[in-house]
Amino acid sequence: MSSKPGAGHSRIPQSLVDDYEIKVLVINDASTDDTFEYGREIQRTKALPFPLTVLINPVNLGYGGNQKVGYHYAQKMGFDFVALPHGDGQYAPECLPDLLIPLRDGMADACFNSRMISSACLVARHPP
Repeated sequence: MSSKPGAGHSRIPQSLVDDYEIKVLVINDASTDDTFEYGREIQRTKALPFPLTVLINPVNLGYGGNQKVGYHYAQKMGFDFVALPHGDGQYAPECLPDLLIPLRDGMADACFNSRMISSACLVARHPP
């Protein structure tokens, strides 16, 4: 599986693009691969149907630290909702529309999904 931006993000359902103002943030957590450069190329060519922002941490913050950077960014930018699918698609972006409904309708403050119970992980060929 690729962890490059666009690999999992290209599977974001069109209904989300149609119904919401989608913005995608990719954070390279001091990785030595070409994630940052690849993301910048996606930005330059506008290969995705929504804006893509790519940040890089100068030092590895770990999974939790990297999430905090993302949540801080989302708060600073005034995002209404935040979803955390992974670039490699292991958390199926196809589930996002269903997860947003209770948030959009004011029925929940947070929604969670599990790749262990979602049939979308089977479609994406990810083991539970």
